[in-house]
Amino acid sequence: MEFSAYSCQNFTYNHMRHENFDFDFIEPQTHNGYELIFVKQGKLEYIIEDKIYTVGENDIIFTNPGMLHRINFLNHEEYDRYDILFDKKIIHHEIFDKMPKDSDIFYIKKPKKIEEIFKKMGFTVEDYSEIV
Repeated sequence: MEFSAYSCQNFTYNHMRHENFDFDFIEPQTHNGYELIFVKQGKLEYIIEDKIYTVGENDIIFTNPGMLHRINFLNHEEYDRYDILFDKKIIHHEIFDKMPKDSDIFYIKKPKKIEEIFKKMGFTVEDYSEIV
């Protein structure tokens, strides 16, 4: 298992990668901020409140604050994801007032740009952790 993380006030970044793992789910949880997950590899069920989404490669999951959610893994070969938790205070934009109150799963047709953004954040986290 590989895991990298960075957290500061109102913002958390995680990159998680598992190969041939033996657990079936991640416990139900909620967050005070928004959660944005980019699934690079893997197949899972993402359960938000009472909605079940089948999620896989190149899907983006967006969860609003306070929503109970959990993950059931549908295979155990490989799971690779980037995850950002943030408070809307750090991104001042009216888009958050227009977001639907229930969460959706988004499919990205050209994921390379998304992956590049997350990778750059990962390098920033690694650089930061070496400095500290």
